[in-house]
Amino acid sequence: MKRLSLLLAAILFSISVAMAQDKPAKIVFKYDEQVFKELGFTPEQVKKFELIQKETNETAIAIRKDPALTPEQKVAKIQELAKARSERQAEQLTAEQMEKRKVIYKRIQAANAANGY
Repeated sequence: MKRLSLLLAAILFSISVAMAQDKPAKIVFKYDEQVFKELGFTPEQVKKFELIQKETNETAIAIRKDPALTPEQKVAKIQELAKARSERQAEQLTAEQMEKRKVIYKRIQAANAANGY
């Protein structure tokens, strides 16, 4: 009986260890040096993207600090802001860069799917 209890405890411990293994973090697309290079950005495009990001961040901070907004309103405004940022960024891309961006998105989606996201 003692051996059976020890065996059962060892099995439960090994199952818990196997279940506790973390999967890799979900990959999120973001414009960074690597993406700028892969998409073939010009220095002007990099500056425009950095300006768009800076303005978006400043607005998001103001939204988060606004005591007149409910948490739900803040979430909605942040989502609208993110959509507007994406549209502004897309306007800065050439047709070729848009196609390359789609390829990057697909690559990220495939990696996330392989990791269970």
